[in-house]
Amino acid sequence: MMKKRYFSIYLLLVFIIAFWMISFYSRIDLLIEDNKEDLVFLDQFIYKNEMTDMKVRKIDKGDEGLHTYETFIGDELIKNYQSDALLVVPRLRGSWHRIYFNDHLIGIIGIEGNDRFHLWNSVHKFTISKDLFETENVFRFETYSDYKIGYAYMPMIFGQQGITGELFNRLEWLHSKFYLVAIGILMAISIMELILFLLTENYSKRYLLFPISIVLVSVYLLDYVVIEHAFLSALNFKKMAILALHTSTVLVTIALATLYNYKHIKKYAYAVIAGSIIGMLFTGDMIAFSKFYQGYNFLILSLIVSWIYMAFKYYRISKKPQEYMIVVSGFLLIVPSVYDTFMLFFFDGKHLRLSIYGILFYSIAMLLIAIVDYIESQKNLFTESKMLELEKTRLNRVLVTDELTGLSNHRHFHDLFDKLIEDAGEDVYLIMLDIDKFRPINEIRGHTIGDAILKEISRITLDIIGDKGHVFRYGGEEFAVMYYGQPTPEAVAEDIRISVIEDKELHELSGYLPLTLSIGISAYPRDGVSSRVLIMKAEKAMTYAKFRGRNKVVMYHDSIEAEMSGNAAIEIKDKLLIDFIYTLASVIDLKDSYTGKHSEEVARFAMLIAEEMQLDDHQKFALRLGGLLHDFGKLSVPDTIINKTTRLSDEEFDIIISHPKAGYNIAKHIVDDPLVLQCVRSHHERVDGKGYPDGLKGDEIPLMARIICVADAYHAMISNRSYRKSLGHEYAMNELERYKGVQFDTNVVNAFIKAINK
Repeated sequence: MMKKRYFSIYLLLVFIIAFWMISFYSRIDLLIEDNKEDLVFLDQFIYKNEMTDMKVRKIDKGDEGLHTYETFIGDELIKNYQSDALLVVPRLRGSWHRIYFNDHLIGIIGIEGNDRFHLWNSVHKFTISKDLFETENVFRFETYSDYKIGYAYMPMIFGQQGITGELFNRLEWLHSKFYLVAIGILMAISIMELILFLLTENYSKRYLLFPISIVLVSVYLLDYVVIEHAFLSALNFKKMAILALHTSTVLVTIALATLYNYKHIKKYAYAVIAGSIIGMLFTGDMIAFSKFYQGYNFLILSLIVSWIYMAFKYYRISKKPQEYMIVVSGFLLIVPSVYDTFMLFFFDGKHLRLSIYGILFYSIAMLLIAIVDYIESQKNLFTESKMLELEKTRLNRVLVTDELTGLSNHRHFHDLFDKLIEDAGEDVYLIMLDIDKFRPINEIRGHTIGDAILKEISRITLDIIGDKGHVFRYGGEEFAVMYYGQPTPEAVAEDIRISVIEDKELHELSGYLPLTLSIGISAYPRDGVSSRVLIMKAEKAMTYAKFRGRNKVVMYHDSIEAEMSGNAAIEIKDKLLIDFIYTLASVIDLKDSYTGKHSEEVARFAMLIAEEMQLDDHQKFALRLGGLLHDFGKLSVPDTIINKTTRLSDEEFDIIISHPKAGYNIAKHIVDDPLVLQCVRSHHERVDGKGYPDGLKGDEIPLMARIICVADAYHAMISNRSYRKSLGHEYAMNELERYKGVQFDTNVVNAFIKAINK
């Protein structure tokens, strides 16, 4: 429906222009036909002692200068004239002219000795007094030219003032004023196109070549206008006009070839304009230049044929009215242009130039295309806004959006990939971010804290990327960034990495566990042109960053895969070992169904004490790990003993009290931080020296172990055990107060009471 509507408008405008053109010419022909008995057509002249019609002809090389030709009017043709007569001279070629009637100078066209007036398309009239009439009347024309002489399709006309004056008015409008009007129309069209393209949402910058091409065509049409070009010689003025025409055609070809992805046609267009420039540089006179551009027109026509070919091929796929109008306007441009070129090449341009109408048809088509694009853009904007409003209330919004962070998700990334690449119009980079060791952090701190960490990292990333890209939550702890612009992707990724490390809120959320990012980058189109290939290579670079110690930014390069394949076993072993440290606590807690997440809670209470005692970050981190690992030794204790509901035997009790040393013997092969190992070995030591396994007392017990001891005892008392129910918070607090200085460190208990009461 849209195609038919816009195409109908276009055809209507074409019909109006064609109808006006035909009717205007017809009115001139009818005027001449109705009054031919009263008009004298000067179409036979004596030139170089020969009778000739003096239609436009090229002069021979070396024959530049003044040319004289004469014609005679018998008394019988003008004897009935009752008043002065008029001579109408349409489109006479040459630099300047002197016109004589019976040896009387009746007029001069141009300025003698000045070849910088463009006169050939002008129409002139001269009054001839009846007193000059004789029995045998002679018209003599003296023309100075270095290129062509003679008249175009219509000879000079002599007749009485009334009818000849009316004929002059019509010819003057057709040949002189019409081209000025056409230039004005073209300039207005180019301005309107420019405005519409700039107002069109997501317009491509290459569309600007269309209004620029129309401006250049306007420059070309100056070759048809009666003007003074004092700053240029006639030859250089002609070259300027023809170069504008060739450049205009090439620009449109480049724009269409880019839009439709025809690289070979674009290269051909560059070759054509290069040949045009070279030809103009090496033609030193008007005659040589005329031969050049007459032949070169066929190459220009071939470019217009390529417009039709490209637009038609694309129209068969898209069915858009824009391509259809390009095809039709291309035909309407090439048909009159072929006719003009044929006449110019074989008949020295004796006939009327019709290509101006083809240019108008093409320009109108470009304007309508700009209007169509603008209207469709506005409709799209309206439709998109409505769709966005509806999308908020639709359940399938979750298909494209991550509800936690508000970012587009994995699926939307692949759906939008091609569009984002097209909109960027330049090199695009894919940045993959992965939170190092996020799973144990998530398990230790809980999913609520884990979600808060993800939201904070997404905020940091969005703030840094801004309008230079798009951020996606690609996986659980993975983010993908489509980035284009400046600074470099490495610099942006490094900015994100540092910002995560320095962010105070993330530092507190992670419970002082190290929170870092490993980042990999791949480049479009260097590393791949599909979304999945770029993701694969960015993830390889990210994995390589983890392999090199995590907390790094790595740009993908081919050697990564070879290096990683040679060290894969080491990397996997290291990763499994680190994950084991953070997940083993969960395995330990599973042995005791009554205490639940005992290790995690002990670590949490230990962190409260550390905050109150204002310990440093290293001590806090060691306490976190020590709290998780303090019951490592229970892995060696049978479940029957751990879950026994009756009193333990001496043998069973000996097994229970051996678990700190057993845990230490396991942990020392996994971690090498002495502060962490102190928590595992000495958390059952007592201030009075009655603890185990080493019987340490007072300050002999490491501070880390004293803190874990209080946290462990408190949680044990408030938890259900296999042999009793929870003793409650109040009872536990009283027991800590009662045994501080005996079983528990006084300062640690006081710090815990203050922290827990907050």
